[in-house]
Amino acid sequence: LYLNMRATSKFCDSSPYTTVLFFYRVKLDCPECRAQGGVLDSLRKKHPNLRVFAFPNDTELPFINVFIKRHGIEKVPALVIDDSVVLQGLKSEEEIEEYLAAEG
Repeated sequence: LYLNMRATSKFCDSSPYTTVLFFYRVKLDCPECRAQGGVLDSLRKKHPNLRVFAFPNDTELPFINVFIKRHGIEKVPALVIDDSVVLQGLKSEEEIEEYLAAEG
């Protein structure tokens, strides 16, 4: 679904949606990742056109590793907004909304 949305945005030169890739850790406890998930849930309620795609960064799934390398993800939680803005570490609702406003 994410790739389809990006292709539509690219070929149609616009999209009604803002996409966020959310990278988190599952093999070791990550309180910051859980907190970031809560922040994103809250943002989704406020922004109906926000689409969040969550991926565990500590798996060996090749397609996830491609995203991680492509965006230079070194720390979780990490967010990639509209395939252009990369935020690493726990971010507040307000910090993320600054980028949502700039992108949308």
